[in-house]
Amino acid sequence: MDGKFLLVGFLAIVLLWSAGAESVPYLYTNYGYVDGRFQIVITTAIDNNAAPGIPIKIYDRKGLFGEEKTNKNGDLIFYPQKLDGYYFEAEFEIDGETIITDTKVVYRRKPNIIVARRDNTYTICADAEIGQFTIIDGNRFLILKQEEGCATYSTDTQKFTIKTPEKDFLEEAEADAGVFIKADYPNKVRINRAFAIVAYDNSQPLAGAYVELAGMRKKTDSKGRATFVLKVPTEYTVKITKEGFAEFSGKIRAVEEFERFEVSHPEKVSPLEIFEVKVYHNGAPVSNALVSVDGVKKLTDEQGIAKFALADAGNYAVMVSKEGFENYIGALKVFLEEQKLEELFVSAPKKAYENKEFLVIVSTKGGRVSDAKVKIAGREFLTNEKGEAKISVPAGTYKIVVEKEGFKSANADIKILPVPKVEPPKPLPKELFYIGLGIALMILGVGLVRWWLKRRRRYL
Repeated sequence: MDGKFLLVGFLAIVLLWSAGAESVPYLYTNYGYVDGRFQIVITTAIDNNAAPGIPIKIYDRKGLFGEEKTNKNGDLIFYPQKLDGYYFEAEFEIDGETIITDTKVVYRRKPNIIVARRDNTYTICADAEIGQFTIIDGNRFLILKQEEGCATYSTDTQKFTIKTPEKDFLEEAEADAGVFIKADYPNKVRINRAFAIVAYDNSQPLAGAYVELAGMRKKTDSKGRATFVLKVPTEYTVKITKEGFAEFSGKIRAVEEFERFEVSHPEKVSPLEIFEVKVYHNGAPVSNALVSVDGVKKLTDEQGIAKFALADAGNYAVMVSKEGFENYIGALKVFLEEQKLEELFVSAPKKAYENKEFLVIVSTKGGRVSDAKVKIAGREFLTNEKGEAKISVPAGTYKIVVEKEGFKSANADIKILPVPKVEPPKPLPKELFYIGLGIALMILGVGLVRWWLKRRRRYL
């Protein structure tokens, strides 16, 4: 009895699980800096299909911030205006039941430290209210109060360090300042492609500095820029000098081709089907690669994956980019599923005679089909209420094609034979007549002789 009870209970659990597995809602979260703005994308889905028009409530620390719905692709793209922790609640209606699924995204960042120098006086600013700056200058350690975003510090030291504290959703930041040259340049460039090196005096562009690279010497413009083109793939040393500043030195590698992504994604998907774009390099996932599909841009996560869904059928380009890599362009097609039509069956003889009626019967698994169109020899016939069509066509080999709206067409082959002609018998040759007559007379003579001999013995 206990065994039966356990078996019934197990079957009930399996049935409930399988029933519930048919409609499982979930949220996929993607976030990061896209085109210089922090972007949060919430994708709503039921099973493996994106769910458009799902209401999503957005909360920050103060409470309900707003409410929006996912677009036709099942995405909600949100650009937060301030650093905070944001909560998203999606409300699904499945089989008359309301299911709420939530997720959280914390928008944190490092503040940018901006330094302007005039002689030995430094104006230190930040693009966030952090309250104070910590200065480490040799053996000196002091705290500067941030007022209206900035603070002032004077020193004859060649180089010192500025730190900002961790505060709320601001991470700790650090920057070096002083009388030395900073530079912004790519670590890897392609040969025969122009690129720029930008020199800075702290955070300000440094004009009139000399940049030496690959035997070339150029002077930076008012924006601190100098442009170069390298011809030979190898590693180069870049030097930047200007009177009164410590020399800058760095390395640049020129290559024939950038590293290439290993990108995988389906070639075809159905509308609103969730699909993944996976980005790898040397077998390892590439995070923060920018993936663009139909103008929607998302960053790959730590697994190198960005998920998308498209509502409209058509052909789309899949583009992947990241600094130091060759851009990837692929293709993807969103196709409409073919309508599943009921199959037609054709019953007809393999052979028939010309101008003699033969029967074609059209049916489905459910029974015979009336008003089906039967095409043969350029002519059309309709089946009657019994699904039958009586057809007569000239001799030849034909294909019978059967069609009806809402059904899958069917066909069959038939061979129409010509009716054989019956010819009258030809008269026998005269020679055969005389031979036959002779044989008949011979048989008659032999018979008469035998009869006479038999009659004679009776009277003897």
